[in-house]
Amino acid sequence: MSRSWVIGGAGLLGQRLPGLSIDLQEPCDYQADACDSTMLARIIEQEGYPELIFIATSTRGGDAEAYRHCYLDLLNSLPDAKLVFCSSSSLCADGSESPRAAIMREAEQIVLSRGGCVARLAPLYSEHRCALVSRFLAGQAPLHGDDARWIHYSHVDDAAAALILLADAPSAIYSVVAESWRKGEILQLLSDWSALPIPQGEARVSCRIVSNCELNSDALRTLGWNPQRSIKELISR
Repeated sequence: MSRSWVIGGAGLLGQRLPGLSIDLQEPCDYQADACDSTMLARIIEQEGYPELIFIATSTRGGDAEAYRHCYLDLLNSLPDAKLVFCSSSSLCADGSESPRAAIMREAEQIVLSRGGCVARLAPLYSEHRCALVSRFLAGQAPLHGDDARWIHYSHVDDAAAALILLADAPSAIYSVVAESWRKGEILQLLSDWSALPIPQGEARVSCRIVSNCELNSDALRTLGWNPQRSIKELISR
């Protein structure tokens, strides 16, 4: 992977991937908007054409226009290379969807049409960053939906390992889900560990899709993915 790029390389996931990092955030090799064709031409002139591009960008809650720029405009600007695109496991939801979700699906199809791989990532956590645990300890309603809702997680290191596997995988959509829980089950584990009551109410629904799908990562595990971490480690520390 000596000739790989990581678009969004300064993020929690991107910084764990091998390759030249391009991001608007520090630290990275090139602090730039990867949709800027002039900047991309300059990087290619200095570094050469990439053979592989990891796309780990995020709008950080932006609107549909931000999604269009961050994903569709980006994909249309990138040079020819194998693409590994970070999408979201929330796209498993049925029924009507938001404009942002529709843009993500369109981006997925562009990647597949170019022979790339789509990684539908479950929510990520690390030892120092887990929204579920932080909100619970703060007494905030941690999740939307009833106690039977399926929720999924992956440690960021396991997710990075999955993306590296996809660099050589057949073009397809892959679920990157290390473990799955019912909402009531994981909240009870948090309560037992912390001796705190389960917060009442539900978290405010954002304009993101609220999914409730039982997922598996069988296709990815067939390639050799074997997650090493569990969210239970955070709960039992």
